[in-house]
Amino acid sequence: MRMSNGGLRNTWIICKHECFKRIRTRSFLITTFLMPAFLALIVGIPALLGAQAKRNNQRITLACARADLAEIIRERLEVNTTGSYHVTIDTDVSDAEHQRLLDDLKEGRIDGFLWIDAQSIKQGRAIYERRSGRDFMWQQLVRNSVSGGFNRMRMADEGLKPDQIQNMLRGVELETSYSGATPDDHGRSAAAIVTVLLLATALFVTLLSYGVMVMRSVLEEKASRVMEVLLCAATPDELMSGKILGVGAVGLIQVVIWGAMAMVIAAPRGAAPVVGIRVVPLPLMIYFGVFYLLGYLLYSAMFAAVGAAFNSTDEAQHWTFVIISPLIFACTLITPVAAAPNSTLAVITSMIPFCSPVLMYMRLAVESPPAWQIALCFAILIAAIYVVQRIATQIYRVGILMYGKHPTLREMVKWLSYA
Repeated sequence: MRMSNGGLRNTWIICKHECFKRIRTRSFLITTFLMPAFLALIVGIPALLGAQAKRNNQRITLACARADLAEIIRERLEVNTTGSYHVTIDTDVSDAEHQRLLDDLKEGRIDGFLWIDAQSIKQGRAIYERRSGRDFMWQQLVRNSVSGGFNRMRMADEGLKPDQIQNMLRGVELETSYSGATPDDHGRSAAAIVTVLLLATALFVTLLSYGVMVMRSVLEEKASRVMEVLLCAATPDELMSGKILGVGAVGLIQVVIWGAMAMVIAAPRGAAPVVGIRVVPLPLMIYFGVFYLLGYLLYSAMFAAVGAAFNSTDEAQHWTFVIISPLIFACTLITPVAAAPNSTLAVITSMIPFCSPVLMYMRLAVESPPAWQIALCFAILIAAIYVVQRIATQIYRVGILMYGKHPTLREMVKWLSYA
């Protein structure tokens, strides 16, 4: 929508006011500089607890009728569980010994025991007794260890020598190469994908939080009747544009600060911070900024229209869920799109403008789609922004002066026909 020089000046003044008003607050400083530390604690505490759990070896008794099988399983358990299980072999598999182990388990003298008597060996099964299922992450490793022990025992019973058994069960090292790929493409390792997944999540959070911030700002000004004073100096179009751009600038500044902090942390010691770009290539960072801006312009306009149409946060919150539903839908598809970036599902959903900021970004991170798909995605997204901005502006014009009435969807559609 065209603006005169005076209109651009008013928009710029409102934009600066909205931006600096929020940057100077304590909440901005806290969320900008303490939020990364808080997230680091969320990630670091489970890692520390996991490391502590590894240091606290689990006391496991392996009751087995065959000493050779017990020794094989004990060896596999210690290897597969990275030393987290301290295994004691017990060759007594009588009923009295089984009861004693159950008593030791109840009294906490052991953390669990494996029971493999002669009948279990014939049937090819084992019983793993625990007080609780809190070690569910290790149960599959225990199952693999026991299964591997049985396989080695059967091969030995067939007359194979230990070196022959070892050779038959030796794994294969898989090396992956990419035809036509450059060395930089190989940098898109698992670490890069995880980092991009975090960026996609940050994209969702920033779009949601700053879109809601626009809506609440409009609601506050409307409730305090400040909006009526502002309309004496600027048009509704200038107010909405300035507010969207100002709040968006705050979000962009915050994202840039987080990115700079992440690069400093990711950089090796003694190296320049730019080395952190090796984890996430520079083009992906640029795409992140572009998709953030486009996605913000799309969603913030809808939030501004909702804020202008209603009189309180309670009335607007139902529409908030409607607005963010496409973003939630896009986040549920992040994993399928990352697994198959060129599938029909990935291509179609990444072209939907309300989902493309997240899903097309994920496709770009995993495997660069054809250039025409990227261009088409941007074209559709920009066209959607234009249409949504026009609709939102018309609703904003009428809604900011509506008080004391809860508008229906039918009434808001009528507002679009007003001059």
